[in-house]
Amino acid sequence: MQEIIHADRHVTIREVAEEVRTAFGTCQKILTEDLQMRRVTAKFVPCLLTAEQKDDRVSICIDFSV
Repeated sequence: MQEIIHADRHVTIREVAEEVRTAFGTCQKILTEDLQMRRVTAKFVPCLLTAEQKDDRVSICIDFSV
């Protein structure tokens, strides 16, 4: 599943579930609980970011909002 998401970060849970031929709920549980991923503005990202990665995200968001 992780490879599918890394190949296309805009893929939906439903599309991943169809690709691996598993139920939507099972796929969602694997992604969120086992792989520790979550949805952020239509992209899956690891839940644990370093302080530097968080700072980078904040500064990018600030740049886009100006």
